[in-house]
Amino acid sequence: MSEFEKDPELEKLSSELEKAAERTAQAADEAAGSIDAEAEETEETEDMAGAEDPDDAEEDDEEADDEDDDTIDPDDPLPNGSFFDHQKEERRQNYPYPVLVTLLYLVLGFVFHLWHPGWLIFLTIPLYYLPGEERKFPRILCNPVMVTLIYLLLGFYCHLWHPGWLIFLAIPLFSAAVRK
Repeated sequence: MSEFEKDPELEKLSSELEKAAERTAQAADEAAGSIDAEAEETEETEDMAGAEDPDDAEEDDEEADDEDDDTIDPDDPLPNGSFFDHQKEERRQNYPYPVLVTLLYLVLGFVFHLWHPGWLIFLTIPLYYLPGEERKFPRILCNPVMVTLIYLLLGFYCHLWHPGWLIFLAIPLFSAAVRK
């Protein structure tokens, strides 16, 4: 026999531990039974309430439809209007983007002597502060500021002033397509 089996104190502690384990198992079984009973009562209560008022069933259907709208987008795993989404937007609004653009413009001007085309980067400031749903690619591409920026780039670098003005037609065409 080992020393553990000979010691009466350890045998006493072992038997108390076994009794405590049995009591814990009984308490867990009782708790599970009471939770099941409460769940059944809740289901019965909801069934009775649903049978009394048919308008509640319509509201439940509307709530189910609303829940379908909150599907998780793999590109943006945060739900719409979440705290973190708001925090991300707030950080974006508080970022000193105009200061960064000004510094970039000064570097382009002093170091590379690109004062003339460099001023075009100031047109990116309003694009940076667009709301989240307006920053999607098709929407930002047909934004009047972006269309103006593209037109000026086509004119300055490719000398396409004449056919380039046609891109301004994208603004009303896109707006009309979105309204339908």
